[in-house]
Amino acid sequence: MQALLFGTTGLNVFGADAVQQALLDHMSHVCRIGAGLGATRLVFGSPRNRDRSGLSDAEALEQGIVFFRRLGDVAASEGVIVCRSRIRPTTARTS
Repeated sequence: MQALLFGTTGLNVFGADAVQQALLDHMSHVCRIGAGLGATRLVFGSPRNRDRSGLSDAEALEQGIVFFRRLGDVAASEGVIVCRSRIRPTTARTS
C-alpha cells in the first residue's frame, strides 16, 4: 500500500511528542486496515511528514530510530511490514 498519509495534515516523524503520537495513531489504523485488506507491505514515502528542519543529523537519526522502532512494533502486531522509501538528501534535510 502507498499514500498512507494522503489527506492528513500536521503529522511529522520529527514533530513534538503529541504530533509523533498522532502520526503513530494514524499509522496504527493504516496497519490494521492494510492487514485486513491482505496487504503485506506498506510504503512510508511522505517527504513532507519527514521534514527534519532544525535538527542535526544525530538528532534526526535518534528521533527517527525511536519513531520507526515504535511503528515497526505496531506493524508487526498487525502482520504487516512498513517500508520506508528513500528521499533525496535535499528533500529530507531542509536546514
